Amino acid sequence: MPMFPPNHAERYAMAEEVHARPPETVVTPARASYVAVLVDSDERGRERAHLEALCRRFAQPLPAASTTHHRVTVGTVRLKWERHGEFSGYLFIAQGAAAQPFAEPAATLVDADWLGAVPGRTIAATHVDIVSDTAVAGDALALAEHFGGHGVTGASIAERAASVFTDFRIHDDGVSRCLVLDHGLTRGQAGRTLQRLVEIEAYRMLALLALPIARRQAPRMLEIERQLALLTDGLAQGQGGSLNARSIHRRRNIPGPSAGRTRACGMLGPFVWSGGVVQAALQKAVLRSRKGLRRGLRGPIAARLTRASAAPALRWPCKARTRYGLWSGGRLCPRRTSWSQSMRRS
Repeated sequence: MPMFPPNHAERYAMAEEVHARPPETVVTPARASYVAVLVDSDERGRERAHLEALCRRFAQPLPAASTTHHRVTVGTVRLKWERHGEFSGYLFIAQGAAAQPFAEPAATLVDADWLGAVPGRTIAATHVDIVSDTAVAGDALALAEHFGGHGVTGASIAERAASVFTDFRIHDDGVSRCLVLDHGLTRGQAGRTLQRLVEIEAYRMLALLALPIARRQAPRMLEIERQLALLTDGLAQGQGGSLNARSIHRRRNIPGPSAGRTRACGMLGPFVWSGGVVQAALQKAVLRSRKGLRRGLRGPIAARLTRASAAPALRWPCKARTRYGLWSGGRLCPRRTSWSQSMRRS
């Protein structure tokens, strides 16, 4: 007989959420390749069928119908598949180090035809090599050789158990690179570090999806500000009585040839701009994570990730949400500030 009242229908599912997408344990040295693909809802079935085909080829268990992550061994590579709300991630891990960092990425050990046919559009892809600190010189010139001669940025992580370096570039193979020098990582630390690094890259790129829209809409936002300033100035000069309801409505909607752009801006806003803000928040949460990286990423690499990368993409969306409020019905809906209240009264 149960000790307590009947369970909530979602109790067990919510309790298991803490175990969702757990990090791998990684024995160093190791190589990993990661790709994040944006998958439309109508491609989810094809995505699962594609994964199941690989599992059958190597006699591996099939993913459960409701699972959001799956682990299998395909030849000499471990594959971890994760489904997120906006994208799916594929992490390939190979044991041992190549002759030189990034000379033989883990992805090269996977069937190229299968990998190229993964449903979706690549939004992030990175190679991560974890090598002994005695195998690679740690000076700037030596590290640059592994990044096509580009300058690198790095930081000490996991309470100085490792150092991580990257150049924030997509190389000729279409993949970015991240080199981890192991000063004494445990298997758990190495796995958590690997997961955090690929998550940072995925969330960084997802947050930057707002950047093209922000650039396109910046002139429009300035025009809206100009119109609102004129309206507020008219009210301040005692012209509120001459502003009838129709003219106020017209000014708030800013009609004319550009009205279609306003509506398009409004429709894109909730999905991409709000999503960019969320992804940037997730990125910052990963950077500050205590569980895997202990003290998190510190120093130049964190500064470039949070300020140089995501901030420009989010400056205009955040400004729009703060100054003009939420997007609704394809048009801007100002917050109830003093001037908007004045418009309603007049």
